[in-house]
Amino acid sequence: SDGPKQSPAPNCVYSLRAGGVLVEEAAYDFPSYPNGLAFSPNEKQLYVAVTVPSPAGIDVFDVAPDGGLFGRRVLARSEAFSFVDGLVVRPSDGVLLAACWDHVTLLDPTSGTTKVAPLPSKGANNLELAHDTLYVTAGDGVHILSPAALVAPALSVPELSAPQGALGGVGFAVLVAAIFGARSRARAAPKFLF
Repeated sequence: SDGPKQSPAPNCVYSLRAGGVLVEEAAYDFPSYPNGLAFSPNEKQLYVAVTVPSPAGIDVFDVAPDGGLFGRRVLARSEAFSFVDGLVVRPSDGVLLAACWDHVTLLDPTSGTTKVAPLPSKGANNLELAHDTLYVTAGDGVHILSPAALVAPALSVPELSAPQGALGGVGFAVLVAAIFGARSRARAAPKFLF
């Protein structure tokens, strides 16, 4: 026996290195904690959602060739990131999209500009992009934001209406499987709920 296994410490960001070695890269002091993670399109930066304290926001790390992290810094802190959870990066322009309880915050990491796209319900926690359409899981199901709602952060966002024929009760794993299946074959864009 190798002895008792220790669980990783909470409130930390880890990397998994060659040979399955788990390395603590950064610790956050309670009550702060890292949450969603996303890599930049070139995979040279790792973005980390910092859910608490208020204002919450996004930290960024540089990624070393061996997968280690260094150069931790604050990218953004504002009320636009209240209850930030899941993150995804739009590959076409590197804009970060963050699930933030009752809205999605878009952040251009180059200019620092942000934009908020309100959601018709609360509890947004995970999101995924497919064909420039954003799927967001929330307390009452899945919301779909069209590309028009996800324009550059400097532009205004039209008010969004409540979902029509919501996909309530769809499990996130099923949603992700459907999205990845859609990515693997050409098909018409989905019908937008907004």
